[in-house]
Amino acid sequence: ARERHAESIALFRALQDHWGLGFALYLDGMAAYWQGNYAAAQAAYEESIILFRAIGDKWRAAGPLGRLGDLVYRQGRITEAHRLYTESLALFREASDKSGIATSLNPLGAVALQNGDLDQAAAYYQESLSINQELGDKQGLAWAHFGLGNVSFRRRDFEHAASQLQRALALLSDVGDGGGMTWVIQFMGQVNCA
Repeated sequence: ARERHAESIALFRALQDHWGLGFALYLDGMAAYWQGNYAAAQAAYEESIILFRAIGDKWRAAGPLGRLGDLVYRQGRITEAHRLYTESLALFREASDKSGIATSLNPLGAVALQNGDLDQAAAYYQESLSINQELGDKQGLAWAHFGLGNVSFRRRDFEHAASQLQRALALLSDVGDGGGMTWVIQFMGQVNCA
């Protein structure tokens, strides 16, 4: 996939098509991220953000900002991830992009959990849950339930945690997300042992 992205990136550079180049870099960043090439992913996301900002397309910059947040969160740079997620969320709110808003809320919930702010985490996940219910986004609903289950687990409300995780598992099963189901099942084991 990255070979095709490289061709696309080269063509958009030659055409001086900043929008096309920004989007191609964003896609290449995602591919690099999933291949574990975080340096290439970061470079692609950062250039994509710069290009979208330069042409005044703040809404398009929100996506790579969130993905860059995922990358730095994975590297343990929690404060930087929070800043990137917050900026991405603000741009999605400005554009009234409900799907983008919901997508940005779940990682902010994870950051709040990491920082021990259970009330803030619950608020982020609950808002995500409400928006995803409105949109009918089963995968988004699943991850909001997963997050709420995590909050309940940390509050030692194991019954509520198990209920939230059961909901998440059922939704992920509905959409065929085996990888996501694995994460939920693993966490269910922790809850059952508590």
